Amino acid sequence: MVILMKKHYILLSFIVFFLFTHKVNADILINEIQISPIEERFIELYNTDSYSISLTGYYLQRKTDTGTSFGSLVSKTYFDGTEIKGNSYLVIAKASNSYSDIILDNFTLTDSNTLQLKNPSGEIVDIVEFGIIPESKSYQKLNNNWIISNPTPGKENEETNNDADTNESNNDEDNSTPSSDTVINKSKSSHNNEPKIVVTKANIVTETTAFVGLSHPITSVISNNRGITSNIGKFVWSFGDGEGRVDNELKKFDHIYEYKGEYVLTLSYYKKGKEEVEAKDKVTIKVIDPGIYINSVGSATNSYIELINKSTKEMDISGFIISGMSKNFIIPYGTIILPNKTVKISSKKSGFSFYNLSKIIIKNKNGEVISTYPNKNYSSSNNGYTTGTNKNNFNNKEDEENDILDLNDNLEASAGKSKLNLSINYYILVFIFIIGVGVVSVFLLRKNIKNNPDNELENQITSDNIKILE
Repeated sequence: MVILMKKHYILLSFIVFFLFTHKVNADILINEIQISPIEERFIELYNTDSYSISLTGYYLQRKTDTGTSFGSLVSKTYFDGTEIKGNSYLVIAKASNSYSDIILDNFTLTDSNTLQLKNPSGEIVDIVEFGIIPESKSYQKLNNNWIISNPTPGKENEETNNDADTNESNNDEDNSTPSSDTVINKSKSSHNNEPKIVVTKANIVTETTAFVGLSHPITSVISNNRGITSNIGKFVWSFGDGEGRVDNELKKFDHIYEYKGEYVLTLSYYKKGKEEVEAKDKVTIKVIDPGIYINSVGSATNSYIELINKSTKEMDISGFIISGMSKNFIIPYGTIILPNKTVKISSKKSGFSFYNLSKIIIKNKNGEVISTYPNKNYSSSNNGYTTGTNKNNFNNKEDEENDILDLNDNLEASAGKSKLNLSINYYILVFIFIIGVGVVSVFLLRKNIKNNPDNELENQITSDNIKILE
């Protein structure tokens, strides 16, 4: 009987230990995330149970939106000897604050990341995927739902009310008139059971000027009048040029317009699982020529490439490709040309010889040609390039030094020289032809006289008819 009781006790101990271990692993959750400002960046873990749990052997991993695998974010070293008390929080932060439990100098978090927390056995304890988190806001779990609200590191999450609380104190309803692009939904207040009006609004975030053939960044913010933002749902985009896209979460992306004109960019937002439009917005995008040209190149002893921005907007030409006769040069990241300004690229940087500069093509980072040199639309009477009927009069006259070579003028001079050389060569060929005809004629005439038996003069004159006179 004693042996049987011991066996039952051992078996019961194993079962309790297994359940306890499993419960411990399941009670540590990722509770809140803030990514910007950088110095306020943090990840908050929460222990949902009433007893302390050791984090020794735990680690956090991160994957980007375009990544194919997870990389280390917070290694086991930082969790070694650390524990979370029951129903309490642990904050991993970029900088030292009153709420910081673990401080990471190298703490990389960006929009559209996926985080996973693993236990010492390598099992995934919790995993969180998020899209765009606005600056000074956090992505946090509230009542088993993820929302974007004001950061609450080291303490209980709460829904942000902002101006809505003030309105509620005087009137339970928001009397503001919504725009035609918003949809009104009634919901219960988190602070009382009285109904109130919640207005969801979509705002497209993008520049209203785009450039032909260049990537144009686009995103949006979905929010309501209580300050709550959302990045999950269905986002239906139409770019106005015959193309569109559908996303299931808020993303920042690029679109390329191929032709000049004005296009209406629209967004329709649907809540997750809903078939009716929750909010929508539209923006008119004016698409213009990039206005990037090659203004001049140097001489054989001082070769360079001078780019000019003839548009009214500053141009980011990062990743642009300059192709010469036998060489390519990729413009470094962060290169910007201000409106109506120029940038010179030395041959020491590009590696271009003067031979490479005789014909040049500029491509954007997607490989599309946006400018050529010499330009086919160049007109010497305009003293510059022409695009359609618009004349580009260069403003950098102070750069017109003697060693600057304009390939268009050079080609025009070369064309004149070619015509002169053609005329000289023509006369030389005619002269050679006439000489050749004369030589052939004399040769044939002599041969004809010698072989003709009817030639009386040759038959009548002999040595007897010749007398030498003193």
